[in-house]
Amino acid sequence: MKSLANEQGKTTLMVTHNPEELSMCDKVAVFATGGSLCYFGKPGDLMGFFSAKEIVSIYRKVEENPTEWTMEWMQRCQLA
Repeated sequence: MKSLANEQGKTTLMVTHNPEELSMCDKVAVFATGGSLCYFGKPGDLMGFFSAKEIVSIYRKVEENPTEWTMEWMQRCQLA
């Protein structure tokens, strides 16, 4: 996938539930049930945004409080 993006100038999109694959990405989007965006940015910033110690806990946090994380992301976007 990286060769498509880097060598051919193509945008690639990958959908995964496998946290180990996130390191292959330049940007990561996290969506709540229903499609609400909860995060978009660098994989390295993902853990800090969700105050998570491990990636799998992000899934639980978003599932338990989807509205809270969508609002948090929207507020951060307005402050940027």
